[in-house]
Amino acid sequence: MEFQEPDAQRHWRYYRLRVALILGALPRLDRHEIITDLEAHVADRMAHCTAPTEMGRLREALSQLGEPRDYLGPLVEPMLERHHGVARLLGRILAPLLPARRMIDETVMLAGNMLALALGVVVLVLGVGGVLAPSRFGIFRLGPDEFLVSFLGRIVPGATNALPWPAYLVMAAAALVMTIGVAKGLRRRIASAYFRLTERR
Repeated sequence: MEFQEPDAQRHWRYYRLRVALILGALPRLDRHEIITDLEAHVADRMAHCTAPTEMGRLREALSQLGEPRDYLGPLVEPMLERHHGVARLLGRILAPLLPARRMIDETVMLAGNMLALALGVVVLVLGVGGVLAPSRFGIFRLGPDEFLVSFLGRIVPGATNALPWPAYLVMAAAALVMTIGVAKGLRRRIASAYFRLTERR
């Protein structure tokens, strides 16, 4: 609702705030529907009020409605009970699936950690090899737009290492930090899974 008088604007904002606080536990769509209906009801009552000012007509219309908690309470309680009942029903339906979902999530996380650990080891080998044996380890340029990654110590005829040794040193340091962190997390995850498994037995 739009008002021209500043007093009416402030009074309506305050009234709507009280209504919003009462409706706060309801879903957004339900709150929007109730407030829209309330605005239409207030506008209709104001159209039949005889006060000369907008503020006067608003006060008169709201006084006819009464306190928000008095007329909204009987409306809100059944709606909350309905939503809570649906939530409880969904909880009972989904409860048997939660352990399986948790196991799947843990398996996915464990596989991701193992993959990250393997990747970290590969990058670590590449970085250390690029520093100690740059002719056998590293990223080699075969042509203008052709590169080859070698981390198994193979000699690449006619290829030149595309990165200087400081770049491999930084790569090795970053890979070492990542590998240690992933290994610690993986160890904790395996220990936690083992503890839960033994606890169930």
